[in-house]
Amino acid sequence: MPRARVAILSSAVCPRHSSTCTKTFCCRWRLQTVLQCQVSWTANLVSLYTYSERA
Repeated sequence: MPRARVAILSSAVCPRHSSTCTKTFCCRWRLQTVLQCQVSWTANLVSLYTYSERA
């Protein structure tokens, strides 16, 4: 099964996400951008967190 290289989530997985964090998620993923998008389930803008796999 292929491994994901990009993950786009609608919630922040680790509120302290940084390069020095030792949590499993932070060791594998690097936050690239945070986008504000319109979605169908609410009138408010929703943050989308784009992560890429660390090399």
